[in-house]
Amino acid sequence: MQKYSAQSAPYDEKEVGRYSEEELRRVEAALDWAWRDTQSPAFTASLTIDCAKGTIIKVGTLTGNITINAPLNPEQRLILVFMFRQDATGSRTIAWNAVFKTSANPTGGINQVASVTFAYDGTNWVQTGGALVWI
Repeated sequence: MQKYSAQSAPYDEKEVGRYSEEELRRVEAALDWAWRDTQSPAFTASLTIDCAKGTIIKVGTLTGNITINAPLNPEQRLILVFMFRQDATGSRTIAWNAVFKTSANPTGGINQVASVTFAYDGTNWVQTGGALVWI
């Protein structure tokens, strides 16, 4: 698992110099908290992830339709990123538990990839950014 590290992020020295060390430490702590380790669960028709194990979810290649269940150990303001890849058949569908508030959920084609991001509001996982798009 790879953990986000603010120390490894590229900084513009002129931009960083505008902020106090305390401000930078607070931002770094927030990023380290919101973005946790990456997990790569194998494909399964019914997937339940544990937020404590990572918030970037690289799901194994979809070889069938998949249902994403309500995550374990959610925390308010946590961010989840799901990454998917279709197999050589394509047209695999993703069904979301009711705690995920999503926009359109199209079906992908052969070997296409997609990602979708959610933020936890204490009750639901709300999709951020645009709709899931297969490329």
